[in-house]
Amino acid sequence: MSSFSVKQIYGEVVGKGVGNLMTNFASDPAKLVGILNDSSKNSTLHTVSSEGSINIGLAPSFGTLKANIKELDDALVGIVAISTKEIQKLPPSDRTFEKIRATLLQNAAIEPHGDHYQAYDTFTKASNDAFRFDGSPDSGIVADVLNFFRKLINDSDVLNSLNFDKNVVARMVAESGATVRNFETFFSANEHEEKTVLEVAVLRYPDLDHPYLKLYRVKLKAIRDCKRVLFAENNRNSIQGEVDIQKFKPRQSVWASISQPVRDKARASVVAMIEELEF
Repeated sequence: MSSFSVKQIYGEVVGKGVGNLMTNFASDPAKLVGILNDSSKNSTLHTVSSEGSINIGLAPSFGTLKANIKELDDALVGIVAISTKEIQKLPPSDRTFEKIRATLLQNAAIEPHGDHYQAYDTFTKASNDAFRFDGSPDSGIVADVLNFFRKLINDSDVLNSLNFDKNVVARMVAESGATVRNFETFFSANEHEEKTVLEVAVLRYPDLDHPYLKLYRVKLKAIRDCKRVLFAENNRNSIQGEVDIQKFKPRQSVWASISQPVRDKARASVVAMIEELEF
C-alpha cells in the first residue's frame, strides 16, 4: 500500500484537524476565510462567501490516534490506511460527505457499524434582536442554542472533536444575527431570508476510545422570517441544524485473509502519515 499525505489530502492548515478550524471560527470568521482561501489547490475543496458562509469540504479528526497507534490492532490501522487512500484517489471536488460515504460502503474490507444517523431540527426565537451580530449575543440564547446542538448531534465525541463550546456557539449565534436586514423603510413586508453559516464534513479516525471510523457532516443555517404591515412587525429568528453520522468498522471476514506483510505495509503507511501531525 503506497504512502499518502494528510496535508496533500486535507490542505496544510485543515490537516491539523477540525478542532483547530472551529477555534479560528470562534475567534474570527474572517481569519478562517483567509485560511481556507490559502488552501492548496490539490487538496480537498473548501469554500467561503463574502458574507462569511463557510463550507469545509472535508477535515480530519485524529483523537488519540498519534499517541495510541502502536496499541491499535491491524484491522483498525488497516481501515485508516484504506479510507485515507480511497479519499486520496478522489478528485478534490468529489471529496464530499455523500461520495466518501458511498466509496467506503463499496469497499470490501470495510462495513457499516450501526445505522446511518440523521437528525434535523430548528431552534427558533420570536424576537427582533434575539441573535445579535455585534459580537455580544445574549448568554441565555447561547446556552439555549448550545443545548439545542447537543441534543441534535447526540454524540459527545462529535461535539468534542468540533470544539463545540460556548465560544463557538456564540459565534454561530452572532453570524446568524447578520442575516437581519433593516425593514424600517417598508410599510409592508413578508420576507424569508436564509444563510448557511457553516457546513463541515469530518472523517474521525479510530483510536482506543473509539475503535471505529466515523464520517459525519454538520450543517447550520440561519433563518429570518419577517412579516410587517405598517408599523406592526413580527420577526422569527431561527438556527436550523442538520447532522449525518455514519460509522464503519473492519470487515473481519476479509481481514482474516490478509497476509502479515500487507498488514505491516499498511501500518507503516499510517505511521508515516501521522508523523506529519504537529500535535
